[in-house]
Amino acid sequence: MKDNIKATGKVHLILTGPDGKIKQEQKVKNLVVEDGLEYISSRMKDATVTAMSHMAVGTSSTTPAADNAVITSEVTALRAALTSTVVSGSKVTYTALFADHSGTNSNAYALKNAGILNAPSGGVLLAHTTFDVITKAPLDTLTITWAVDLADT
Repeated sequence: MKDNIKATGKVHLILTGPDGKIKQEQKVKNLVVEDGLEYISSRMKDATVTAMSHMAVGTSSTTPAADNAVITSEVTALRAALTSTVVSGSKVTYTALFADHSGTNSNAYALKNAGILNAPSGGVLLAHTTFDVITKAPLDTLTITWAVDLADT
């Protein structure tokens, strides 16, 4: 008998304009990083480590690496709390909403990467991905749905 369990993930990004119409949509794979694998192992022992609670986005297109501890060039003003976390079988699906930020600043951001973390700043990085540029204007809304699966490969 042989087990081949691997943590994998898929990310679905949808950018909508202020009128609610979809401006851009992408589906990409991700990398569950070393810190993320250690995090998963620690949660199997007990719940002393804080649960995943936020997503971050950044402006770097640098390919994710297993030793990443942060996402590169994070736009800290946009880090968002998860709006839902759903467990189904061996899969956990996280969703975050990066809403209208016009009240904070009038910048448009050329987003190229994202990550799941367990804190509103800093924290443990579970997974990291890059994607084709998504330009989020202040009134736009970006929804990211991220599924991490611990399945037999």
